[in-house]
Amino acid sequence: MVSLSPDGELASRVLKILGYKVFRGDTEKRGRKAMMELIQYGKEGGEIAITPDGPKGPRRKIKRGVFVIARRSGLPLFAIRIKANPCFRFSSWDELMLPLPFARIDISIKGPLMKLDQETLEKALS
Repeated sequence: MVSLSPDGELASRVLKILGYKVFRGDTEKRGRKAMMELIQYGKEGGEIAITPDGPKGPRRKIKRGVFVIARRSGLPLFAIRIKANPCFRFSSWDELMLPLPFARIDISIKGPLMKLDQETLEKALS
C-alpha cells in the first residue's frame, strides 16, 4: 500500500517498474478501500509487503491495519529489518535510508509470527 502523496506517487512508479502490484491509499484518503483490496489480494494468493509505521508515523510504531490485513487475508506475518552502512538518511519523519555505493546491507527476517500483536511485532523488528 502506497500513500496518495506526491512522494507516494514516485514510490508507486518505481515499484510498478520493478513489477510490483501497488495499492494506493492512506489513513486520510482511500485507506479503507485499499485495505480491503489488499485483503482480497492476499486471500487470492498474492504476497503483501507493508511498511508498518504508516505514511505519517510515528516512526517504528506499527499501525493496527497491519494486523487486520494479516488476520483477514490469512497470510503469515514476517518482520523484516534492513540496515545499511554506509547510508544517507533523509531528513523526513521516517529518516528514509538510501544505501551508499558498496554499502554492507544486513537483512533480518523473523517469522512467521504466530502471535499477531504490536508487542510481538515490535520485538521482532528490534
